[in-house]
Amino acid sequence: MILDTTYLLPMVGIEIEPDILKACLDSRTTFSIDDVKLSLISIFELQAKAAKLGVKAERVSKGVRVIFQVFDAVEFYRPDIIGTSFELRGKLLTT
Repeated sequence: MILDTTYLLPMVGIEIEPDILKACLDSRTTFSIDDVKLSLISIFELQAKAAKLGVKAERVSKGVRVIFQVFDAVEFYRPDIIGTSFELRGKLLTT
């Protein structure tokens, strides 16, 4: 499971509903934290959103460090990821 950027926001102090990571840690999901991955592009998006909302840089830096300690980051530029995204785009455009 690749986690959307939105669900990483609580890790830098931005409250969201529902907090899927907290639910996962509280065993209220059908997947475990070990199943969760994230795209490297999400880190950029997270930083941009936090800056826009005025979150302090120190808080964001700490959150990003923890994110990299906890989750496997998937490079968005990997050939298999690019191929899958193109395939999905094609399917979405034809439906």
